[in-house]
Amino acid sequence: MVAASDSDGEIASCSLSLNGSAQRTESNAPYTWGTATPADDPDLMGLASGDYTLTATCSDTDGLSASAEITVSVAAAPEPQSYSLTVNWDAPTEREDGSALSASDIASYEIYYFEVGSSIGSGSVVTVAGHEDQAELTVDQPGEYVIAISCTDTAGYSSDISQEVTVDVQ
Repeated sequence: MVAASDSDGEIASCSLSLNGSAQRTESNAPYTWGTATPADDPDLMGLASGDYTLTATCSDTDGLSASAEITVSVAAAPEPQSYSLTVNWDAPTEREDGSALSASDIASYEIYYFEVGSSIGSGSVVTVAGHEDQAELTVDQPGEYVIAISCTDTAGYSSDISQEVTVDVQ
């Protein structure tokens, strides 16, 4: 925002340039750029990291003008961090009804994981092939997570979701 005043008249307009390239001219105070709709100031929104020179030039109703210049530094956005954990399990050997379940009858596993305090439906699900006995899970922040697993056989029947296990990701 640019604050402008004129001791012997009125401000007619203020314009802003970015590294010498005109951005927009405002005729009414407050003279503001980069805070409204991004379409108004596309060059000011989402600047890459680096140094930029902003120049505000205001003109009064008598045709006189004055400029002020500042240099701003835009830091690079931090890289998103992710945390990975490996979950291992033993293949079940029997179905919920007690009948035998061979490894070749297992089509897939569904691994559910979510933050403690959330519900199972609010988290993520990773599906791995039935011959697997581990999965890599990725979360975007440290904290306590709940993990549970279910098994689906080649006929399409799914087991109940296992007992939940809580892990601390740091």
